[in-house]
Amino acid sequence: MRFLNAELSWVKRPQIPLERALDTLAIARKKFPGSPASLDALCRRFGIDNNARTLHGALLDSEILAEVYLELIGGRQPDFMLSAQATTATEHAGTDRHVSGSKQRLKPLAPRVSDAEKKAHLEMVATLGDQAMWRDHIWKEQT
Repeated sequence: MRFLNAELSWVKRPQIPLERALDTLAIARKKFPGSPASLDALCRRFGIDNNARTLHGALLDSEILAEVYLELIGGRQPDFMLSAQATTATEHAGTDRHVSGSKQRLKPLAPRVSDAEKKAHLEMVATLGDQAMWRDHIWKEQT
């Protein structure tokens, strides 16, 4: 976050509040105590291809970390859990669990999207035309 905020300050853009950050290392250590939590180790655990990662590169690492993060929070959902069939462990290479459906949070997470971001999104969606699938998925006010 300090690196990103330094870059943003150099181009005179607003900084990202620290509370918006998620520490995937802490999540991995909590979920798998005592196990290696490096990006390479987590890729092996979740069966994520990281063969292109020969040197450290921020863009590639962030793309791989996004896949790792999805696994850390409950696994990939290629069909958005719309099928009635449960996902088996064999579909999640390298894991030893079954995913039978999504769990509902007792208390919804606080929105992390600012009003300015919502407005910018709506303006962008308006440029996509009447057939754009995003027109039906407008943010609902959360209470």
